[in-house]
Amino acid sequence: MQRADIIIDFIIKNNFKKMVEVGVWKGETARYILASEAGTILDEYWGIDPYKTLNPCRENVETEYGKMALKTQGEWDQMYKKTCKLLLFFPKLRLLKLPSFKVASMIKSCLANSPYFDLVFIDADHYYEDVKIDLEAWYSLVKGGGIICGHDYEARWHPGVKKAVDEFFGEKNIELYPDQVWVVNKKKE
Repeated sequence: MQRADIIIDFIIKNNFKKMVEVGVWKGETARYILASEAGTILDEYWGIDPYKTLNPCRENVETEYGKMALKTQGEWDQMYKKTCKLLLFFPKLRLLKLPSFKVASMIKSCLANSPYFDLVFIDADHYYEDVKIDLEAWYSLVKGGGIICGHDYEARWHPGVKKAVDEFFGEKNIELYPDQVWVVNKKKE
């Protein structure tokens, strides 16, 4: 079972209407989810990614992220343009080329910091500091009864993901799923 299948299952079982994916890259997860039965249930699918060059000094060139760090800004811009073509086929998709914490801040200010999303999926920058920023930015926007989740929880190349998620939620509050997906159910208040 892949991460998109897990998300699809959550959407269908819970009748989730609004979700955000932080870290869209090529848009493969968005395309897969929106083309599935879950796409008929969702009203809004927000995709957030800055599409900017990575710091090659931070990356291990043996990993997929290391290869991503070798991409030029022109290549990132092309990837963004290609991903934007999904908008033609999936009108529920909102694709924003901005850092995730800025988008979360804009949404919070528009909604007076009210929870809005049923599901937030975080699969962006995998460094401890960056994961922590994403968790802090998005958790308050998850409705009670909703889910915040992410990818690469136990990835050998990305120990910062597990560290940040464990610190933010407490290890006992995290459910693990196949494909290194971590999940936290936000309690209804």
